[in-house]
Amino acid sequence: MQSNTTASNNTAVGFAAAYSNTTGANNTALGYQAYYSATTGTYNTALGYQSMNNANVTGSYNLAGGAFSLYNNTTGGNNTGLGYQALYANTTGTQNTAIGYAALSNNTTSSYNVTVGNYSLYVATGSGNTAIGYAAGYGVTSGTQNTLLGVDAGYQITTGSNNTIIGAYQGNSGGLDIRTASNYIVLSDGAGNPRGVFDGSGNFLVGTTNTAPGSGNTATGCVLNGSLGLGYFSRSTDASFIMNTNADGPISRIYRSGTQVGSISVTTTTTAYNTSSDQRLKENIQDADSASSLIDSLQVRKFDWKSDGSHQRYGFVAQELVTVAPEAVFQPTDTEQMMAVDYSKLVPMLVKEIQSLRARLKAANIA
Repeated sequence: MQSNTTASNNTAVGFAAAYSNTTGANNTALGYQAYYSATTGTYNTALGYQSMNNANVTGSYNLAGGAFSLYNNTTGGNNTGLGYQALYANTTGTQNTAIGYAALSNNTTSSYNVTVGNYSLYVATGSGNTAIGYAAGYGVTSGTQNTLLGVDAGYQITTGSNNTIIGAYQGNSGGLDIRTASNYIVLSDGAGNPRGVFDGSGNFLVGTTNTAPGSGNTATGCVLNGSLGLGYFSRSTDASFIMNTNADGPISRIYRSGTQVGSISVTTTTTAYNTSSDQRLKENIQDADSASSLIDSLQVRKFDWKSDGSHQRYGFVAQELVTVAPEAVFQPTDTEQMMAVDYSKLVPMLVKEIQSLRARLKAANIA
């Protein structure tokens, strides 16, 4: 404390400790050249060989514990660096906490970082990052607001921001590369394999990195698309979606614009696919017209499926059926999507024709 003039309440122990302090007060320096270049900073604590040594001039409320910790700090305040070379390059960055060997070592001007673990956030220059674990966030450069928990968590992330990683996922493994991506949440195992992922678009992916598994591809896994209210479930064999209830009754309810229009119900032996038909939902109820001409117009076909070459002996072609029974044909607004047939919609028409046929037979004394 050779240069001290009017400063008070300082403690210096060690060769050239607090050597340049002039008017700074309430400082503590323990160790060879600890707090060596400081002049007017206050409430600083430097513990260790050349801790806060090189350039700390006016920075205040800093704690440096360990050789070369906060070595280059100049005006940065409210920093805590504990460990060999922790916050070594920091100059004007504030409100940083680095605990561990070379933790946040290369940070210079960024602030509000918290890191615990040797080499954690080692090359970071961005602000607002939190890394806990050996080498967690090691490669983060300008990325900001990342939260990385686990050994090597986010090790390969560079410029990505607003990411959260729990586990040993480094940023590029298991088919998922977020080194420069932002707004991801990755749950990984101890081997670094991503197990659950919220991507930057709000999709939740489990067991896949494909955002639409099974849709035009053979990828497997589960995805929930929150923005579209859409789910994808795909697996290599057997059922990809399983529902269970332990009582008779609905197992699934189907709604349109908030109104129930159908359901799937089960008993111990049966499954029923129900379409809304309650009398309270209807008006202008009358006997249906004869279906004879419509029945005669139905073109029952046989054909082969292109996908696997299988032969179907009896069936309809949607483009032909739509002109006769449009209620039984799904017509997508997107012409690139395939039309489809709901065979159950033809049942009332067939029942009407059977009733008409029975009436004619009875009138002819045949039935």
